Amino acid sequence: MAALVKLFCWLFLIYYLIKFLSRLLFPLLLKKFMKSMMQGGVNNRYKNKKDNNEEGKVIIEKMKSKKSKSKNIGEYIDFEEIEE
Repeated sequence: MAALVKLFCWLFLIYYLIKFLSRLLFPLLLKKFMKSMMQGGVNNRYKNKKDNNEEGKVIIEKMKSKKSKSKNIGEYIDFEEIEE
């Protein structure tokens, strides 16, 4: 019985220790990850532009056009109300 209580105490202690450390470390790890992603994205953008541009070569970049939804859903029928 004493061993079971001791086991639960250790599990309780480990659980709250992990919970406490995760509250401290998770924001720091997230901030570091976001900073590296932002830096990597900026570097990749400029790297691609520098590599593709050769002197004397003309590059035309176009955005893909979005397909607009057609509002042609049918023929308009003008009707008159009939009085009975």
